[in-house]
Amino acid sequence: MFSEDELKKLYARQNVVEAWEKKYGEPVPRVIANFLMTAPPDAIVARFRDNPGPHIPPQEVGGVDTALMGGEWEQTVGWDSSPELSGDPKSLAERMVPVYVAAFERVRKRKPTPAELECVMAVGRSETMWGTAKFPGGLGPGMHNHGAVQCHQGCTDENSFQSSDTHPLDSGGSVRYEQRFRRYASDEDGAAGLIRSVGNDPLRMLSSSGDLLAAFSLGMFGNRYYEMFNASPATVNANRATYDWIREHATRPPPKTSDSFRSAMARAKDPIWAGRVLMHTIGLNKSIEATCKTLGTKRHTRFVPPLLGGREAIGLGVGSLVGLAAGGPVGAGLGALLGFAAGRVSR
Repeated sequence: MFSEDELKKLYARQNVVEAWEKKYGEPVPRVIANFLMTAPPDAIVARFRDNPGPHIPPQEVGGVDTALMGGEWEQTVGWDSSPELSGDPKSLAERMVPVYVAAFERVRKRKPTPAELECVMAVGRSETMWGTAKFPGGLGPGMHNHGAVQCHQGCTDENSFQSSDTHPLDSGGSVRYEQRFRRYASDEDGAAGLIRSVGNDPLRMLSSSGDLLAAFSLGMFGNRYYEMFNASPATVNANRATYDWIREHATRPPPKTSDSFRSAMARAKDPIWAGRVLMHTIGLNKSIEATCKTLGTKRHTRFVPPLLGGREAIGLGVGSLVGLAAGGPVGAGLGALLGFAAGRVSR
């Protein structure tokens, strides 16, 4: 899938991101991950040196050899990278809950379910730490752009700002490109822009899957919300059940979706694109875990898919009952196997 050289570079970049998260105890916002995954090593150090952030403990992490990132540079970057966030995470999370509830009601004309609120807040945290993280170029705070929502038409300095984003390459790495992003008047406006961009189909998929996070992320992929980063083989293997679920359901959109949504979601049947959806799901999962821990609240979504889908479970149950009536315990076992297979085939 990836060449040996590109795979080494991908692992090196991911090591930098993991060191950042280990040091600061925060899931890295994507606008910062974009920079860590693509910028020259010396530029990473120049941006983050002597900027520990107001709430970041002075922890130390092991050195990360970034020589494989390109060039001859062989320093470590984990110790001098900071999230550049404003405010305490707990107070920020507490303040964002009513903001996202109000924004959801404004866009969807109803109250969010606990799982829906969890997911849209996770998007805001994983993209920009709810509008407080700096985008490449230094802007971000004060722009109230929670979802890293891009601006493509009618962009001015009053309604947008200049930064950059990244595009994943099939060879394994990512490439940076210039991009303008939306500027909003308030946090509620920014959260509403995020929820509007997420769309309704991901919420439908979340509900129909029993609040499975991968379903929500796959729906966002169908809406072309993100491209994300490539997943390494190690990441895929460590999350095999979720990865397999993504590929299996890439061509099973909910009813009454557009052709563009269906074709976009179907891309995740491809192993490389499925890995990118997996990376997005992992990022949301980290954000949900961090927010629940910060607020001391119960989690409402699931990261790992169930061992049995609904149709398999029904087939297994019906088959075992029919088999039991026809042939006793042995028949029940055989009927269960046949019912499970029938449920699987009916998908």
